[in-house]
Amino acid sequence: MNALGTRRTTSPADGEVLPAAGHPAVTWDSAAHPRLEALESIRAVADPVCDAALAALLECRAAAAAASGTAAPVPFSPKDSLAAYLAEVAVPLAQRMADEGFEESTLAPGDRAILALWDEVKAAPDWVSWPVVARAVEVFWKYYPAMNATLVMSSLFNLYSIESINRILASTGGLANKRITTVQRRLTETTQMIFEAMRGADALRAGNNGWAAVLNVRFLHAMVRHRVAQRGETVYSAADHGAPINQGDMLATALVFGPVVVRGVERLLGAPMPAQDQADYMHLWGFLTHLLGVRLDLNPMAPARATAAATAHARECGWIGAGATETARGLDDEETPADAVRHAQHVCDAVLVHLYHPTPLSREFGSRLLEGGATMRTNPMPVTRLAWFAHVLLGPEHAAKLGADPVLGWWARVDLWYQLTMMRAVVAAWDAVPALRGYLFGMYNDMHNDAFVFYAVGKHRAKNTTYAEVSAGFAFPMRENGAEMAVDKETDLVLQAEIASRAWWAAVMRWVVAAVAVAAAAWAVMVVYE
Repeated sequence: MNALGTRRTTSPADGEVLPAAGHPAVTWDSAAHPRLEALESIRAVADPVCDAALAALLECRAAAAAASGTAAPVPFSPKDSLAAYLAEVAVPLAQRMADEGFEESTLAPGDRAILALWDEVKAAPDWVSWPVVARAVEVFWKYYPAMNATLVMSSLFNLYSIESINRILASTGGLANKRITTVQRRLTETTQMIFEAMRGADALRAGNNGWAAVLNVRFLHAMVRHRVAQRGETVYSAADHGAPINQGDMLATALVFGPVVVRGVERLLGAPMPAQDQADYMHLWGFLTHLLGVRLDLNPMAPARATAAATAHARECGWIGAGATETARGLDDEETPADAVRHAQHVCDAVLVHLYHPTPLSREFGSRLLEGGATMRTNPMPVTRLAWFAHVLLGPEHAAKLGADPVLGWWARVDLWYQLTMMRAVVAAWDAVPALRGYLFGMYNDMHNDAFVFYAVGKHRAKNTTYAEVSAGFAFPMRENGAEMAVDKETDLVLQAEIASRAWWAAVMRWVVAAVAVAAAAWAVMVVYE
């Protein structure tokens, strides 16, 4: 354990059985799992490429504002994308270098920092396969109902068991906010990146909306680090938790959206996903993990040969934690889809064993997530259903530690059975009736778009505002000192009225179902005894 007892920092002995979220247990195997000592070392490293580029971009904007005699703009606002601003600054700079033939080493440090990030994200790495990305997007929408439940009640819940991430979340104030609409807005912003990235394979090509959404999340993390550094140790202790949003925390976040989701979908559906579907989805998240700033030598969802080459380079350069996720992953033979998935799952298990440490803050955030999910404007899920999902996905003990207390009522059990049955039916329908795919894709996106407009605008005026207007360049707004985001009272009033109406209809439907069940039972008895 580290000094605070919030992380396990030494590797277990082979054969030792360890508790882990979403598992009955993890049996440690030093040949399959990366060393925890190596995983601990990468907590000292953040995202120096993006941090330096952010500082340079903010200087550029301040200089431009001063030259024009206007006040410097707020770094993040709904209509201000730093991904777009990066391209706006970097493309002319790179063109000027090419035209005038001067070396990058002659540039000012800020210009070099901007070009370093641009070179990293302006095109997909050689190891990214666009046909595989296209297949992975199809996989996401095919399993979307199960994926959505897993993303909320397994991926986010797993993150709340990591103390360093909770400290950052507490400093930004969103999940601890007294207004549930602020919590819901944060949840909607999280899903925004995923929806934009999954709107088609081309969405992630440089300059397109998915690419910009992912890169803006990376800039958001850099801005959080900048703010935390300004506010000092009172908010976050780097000595105790490592650098704010460090490589270890970013890796954990990527893994709970990759391997954890695959495992969760299999649990909900009661059947394994095809190996190719799993591998395709991991490949997509390997690319997203790269765009989000995790080093390639640490990226377990990238192809084996690409990570091996990056690890060799990282060691030559003396980088901290070079190849920290390395295992006895064979490179002699061509890697099969099952091999790739197995490696990512083993790294994921090791990372969660390393960081798993639920606290009262974990339970507070979990409870707020349940409350927010139960009262969302679109596709709300009752707390009982969300709690059952958590129990199925994480196991009763871990789910309870995160605020999802067991609910044993007959209605909750019937509801869970119905939801799982519908998830399986949707997967079967997707395969059997291709004509339904466009309808389902449109329905899922319409629900998200409606919620996003409602929460992102900050006021209920959806009939006068389109999703395209709000989402264009959306950059995940922050407020100074973790202050409460501006959510108008009108938004609260509208949402509370809708929640009350839904609760009334839900109660009526329960009584209707109960009455039908009693009538059916009475009819069956009469038939038997006549």
